[in-house]
Amino acid sequence: MVYGILWRDGRLMYSNAGHNPPMLFTGSTVRRLEEGGVPLGLFPDAEFLEETVHLRTGDVLVLFSDGVSEAANAVGDVFGDEGVIACVSAIWTRTRRRCSTVCSPLPTRSAAASPRKTT
Repeated sequence: MVYGILWRDGRLMYSNAGHNPPMLFTGSTVRRLEEGGVPLGLFPDAEFLEETVHLRTGDVLVLFSDGVSEAANAVGDVFGDEGVIACVSAIWTRTRRRCSTVCSPLPTRSAAASPRKTT
């Protein structure tokens, strides 16, 4: 289980209780959010550490279950964390490129908000 609180300013406080670590994609890096402890319910007196990270515009946070990373194809090859990273990276790259193409011809907020002269 992963527990998190996301504030409007982009701070994410989380703790991971034995789950696959969420992956934070920022720029060209991937960081596994591993802070936490043992699987929830395993020990009655378990303590869990927490960490706060800051999410920025364009970052992608991916949470997934072991059903994704442990899935196997017909010949038994496991998808794994590297498969998750490769899949998300490919989608993220295409999405950023598509958004850039769609949004680049749009006027900026200040240009759109400027008064128009009418005759």
